[in-house]
Amino acid sequence: MAYYQKQSLEDFIKNNFSFTFGSLSTLYTAFLEKKDISKEELDNLIKEIQEKAKEINYQLYQDTSQFEEFPELEKALLKRYKEKQKERKIGRYYASELYQIVSGKLLPEQYLNPPEPSIENLRRMYWGEVIDLGLKNLFGQTEEKKYEIKITPDISIICKTDLEFDGGIVEIKTRQDLSSYDYLPVWYKPQCLAYMFAKKLKEMKLFMFGWGFSRKLFKVEFDNKVWQEVVEKLKEFDQKLRKF
Repeated sequence: MAYYQKQSLEDFIKNNFSFTFGSLSTLYTAFLEKKDISKEELDNLIKEIQEKAKEINYQLYQDTSQFEEFPELEKALLKRYKEKQKERKIGRYYASELYQIVSGKLLPEQYLNPPEPSIENLRRMYWGEVIDLGLKNLFGQTEEKKYEIKITPDISIICKTDLEFDGGIVEIKTRQDLSSYDYLPVWYKPQCLAYMFAKKLKEMKLFMFGWGFSRKLFKVEFDNKVWQEVVEKLKEFDQKLRKF
């Protein structure tokens, strides 16, 4: 057996979710009171709080569960992460990190020297990679598809798509629980916009996979207004990073 806890992960999260969600919501009260916010922004904010609440509860569950020891796994995951860690350079930014950059979650002083992820995050990251690589092998699309967008002569966005069919893009994401996602999470939007801009597409597909290939499909349309906002915020970040 992988673990010996008395309650399932689903029950654990259900029992603790309301407390965690309420605590996180309180942290956002001042922000909401001081800033005008649209319904769409509020909906996205609520989704972010929900996701963070689930993440915290999942971490608590992992910390309190008695997993069988497998030190070779953790050691191999850390080694692989260090070997495959994206090389960050000033002026070259990955589409997958755009949301972190433009939302202010990734600060200039953190960009070139990011903190090492926890073992649990390494497990999650590799689980997503396993699904991604498995689907690429299944469809015979193991060759990397890479595109570069030149925002200015000194600023580029690097795009690496997962799957492409008849010129269209299919992005793959993994989540433990799909039930709370009725529309595209806001943190995936900048990445999708970059891909569509690079390929000159008006729309693309994003599949969110859960256990046993359960999945949700999100059809993403290109929004030039939002894309221009992403570009401007990226330019601001680049300027701060160069000064830093």
